[in-house]
Amino acid sequence: MTAEAYQFDALDRQIVALLKQDGRITNQEIGVQVGATRAMVGARVQRMTECGALRIVAAADFSAYDYNLLIALGIKVTGRSAHDVAAELARLPEMFAVHTVTGAHQIEALVAVHEFGELAKTVMPALLKIEGLGEIDVAIATDIMTYNFDVGISR
Repeated sequence: MTAEAYQFDALDRQIVALLKQDGRITNQEIGVQVGATRAMVGARVQRMTECGALRIVAAADFSAYDYNLLIALGIKVTGRSAHDVAAELARLPEMFAVHTVTGAHQIEALVAVHEFGELAKTVMPALLKIEGLGEIDVAIATDIMTYNFDVGISR
């Protein structure tokens, strides 16, 4: 089964909602709150994670790691597949997110840096080594209104 084919039921939604509140909650604690056994909760979590419908991850605050700049890149690709260029971009440690998209650009990326000088020192030299990068539109985030990890089935 794939994540796309997984059908969440009411119990799955309850389990996911509790995991979103506290990713370290035990299967026993979840079971008590949803009226299921520890084993049933464990089996549900395992099934959802194995098919890719659920990932349990730690999410840290952007500024907690002293990142002071978030830069959005709109990238046009030439002479190479956008997927290949995006995969290469995604390997750069400064890349916060990389997406292939439709529209004016083939790739959109978010770059996280501690200070503006990192752009010239590390990011730009790394970008110049990637074949297929065409025009790059750059925008600097002036304020992060929301960066919501609370998305998915229980909304």
